[in-house]
Amino acid sequence: MIPDKQDAVTSRNEKLKLSWEKPESWIETSGHAMRLVSFNVPFSNGIGDLSVTTFEGSSGGVEANVNRWRQQIGLEPLNGSEIKQSSYSKDGQLGKYEFFKLVNEKNPDSAILSAIFHLETSTLFVKLAINSNGIEETENDFITFCKSIHLIEGDL
Repeated sequence: MIPDKQDAVTSRNEKLKLSWEKPESWIETSGHAMRLVSFNVPFSNGIGDLSVTTFEGSSGGVEANVNRWRQQIGLEPLNGSEIKQSSYSKDGQLGKYEFFKLVNEKNPDSAILSAIFHLETSTLFVKLAINSNGIEETENDFITFCKSIHLIEGDL
């Protein structure tokens, strides 16, 4: 898939201007006010919902956010060390980020791919809510998208 270059999007803090390259098949949607951008992510038997959000500070921390996502797909919470063991460190143009692949094996309709970027004064989240079949089909595009996110200007 040939990526589409996305124009700069300014976050709510008006300092963080980001750009990225998305897969051609992803369709930008209106999302809601909390999101910098939303995409429908098509796969062979459905459509996933991808959101990019940013919040000041640590936004509750990794453990709270991952456990909230786990709850959203019907999984029990994990402690901090279990969450750390389940994360993958990735490198992108915006710097290092934590990648999580959350799948509810008992409910294949519930899965999430997520990335957490710890910036200087804020936290950037990329989250794809999808089913387990969709995860297998879209994981590489999700990682490529996350790696492409970069700062146009302003402070981290």
